[in-house]
Amino acid sequence: MTKKIIGIAGNQLLQAAEVFHGNQVTYTPQGFVSAVQAAGGVPLVLPIGPKELAATYIQQIDKLLLAGGQDVAPEFYGQEPHIKLEETNRDRDEFELALIEEALKQNKPIFAVCRGMQLVNVALGGTLYQDLSMYPQWSVSTDNNPLNQSLRRIVLMLNQTVNYQTYMVQLVKSTRTITKHYIL
Repeated sequence: MTKKIIGIAGNQLLQAAEVFHGNQVTYTPQGFVSAVQAAGGVPLVLPIGPKELAATYIQQIDKLLLAGGQDVAPEFYGQEPHIKLEETNRDRDEFELALIEEALKQNKPIFAVCRGMQLVNVALGGTLYQDLSMYPQWSVSTDNNPLNQSLRRIVLMLNQTVNYQTYMVQLVKSTRTITKHYIL
């Protein structure tokens, strides 16, 4: 059986770090790389580049993984930046939106995490709330803050399950409550 190639959209350190001798760095969290490998896939980090490369990248992979990171630039969903907006990376947004568009055209599965899910929403015509603190009537339940726990499970559409952390976010419209349900 041929191993599936999982394209992981990379991120970029915008500020050169001393540890890298002033060089800019393309990266992805090791947890994604390890999870893909543990599930029997081959991870391939896709560096941020011109959106014209999206079709070529998507042709080379079986599935696309969009990781977390910076906030999505509000210009991509028709809003002005809010004062509480944190770091954005317009080049990354533009490139990943092109990857999403091309993955949809080529009928390739997309696995999106955090910012990645927000970007899929924007790519499909949705908008985002730039800062949830602007909505005090809403509550956010984190059930022991999963970001501080070890990864538990991730299912990578490779017909295998690996023990890493994931969680599903559910918006409950009638109660204006955002809850997270953890898959253990």
